[in-house]
Amino acid sequence: MSIKQYKTFYWPTLRNVMMRLIEEGLIPVLLFQGENTSRLEGIKDIPKGKAIYYFDKVDIHKAKEILGNTVCFKGNVPISLLITGTSDDVKETQTILGKLFSMRATYHGKCFLPAIQYCQSVCQCTRLSIS
Repeated sequence: MSIKQYKTFYWPTLRNVMMRLIEEGLIPVLLFQGENTSRLEGIKDIPKGKAIYYFDKVDIHKAKEILGNTVCFKGNVPISLLITGTSDDVKETQTILGKLFSMRATYHGKCFLPAIQYCQSVCQCTRLSIS
């Protein structure tokens, strides 16, 4: 879907649903799958602190610059990192996200990982989150 189509058809409808949820006192959690850096400008038009955006892939520096403190940032920890990355790779990603967003990154799996690698990666994430 082109940016023009996204801004014309997709985002206004989704934003309307989000605003109705927010008006009812709920906090929408949106999962943006795929690369979404080009859509950041369009999705910042919501009340500050009223939504959680979970990104599959996004330029985290641009996300911070454009979204600022408008939404809670979640995700951007590639599944490939958890499967093939080392503990140091996971730690580096967590640290970058933590510095940018003043928090530890969280990961919610969307596929199955090999058991041994999953345990090592999740243990590393957990150690970083509680330290």
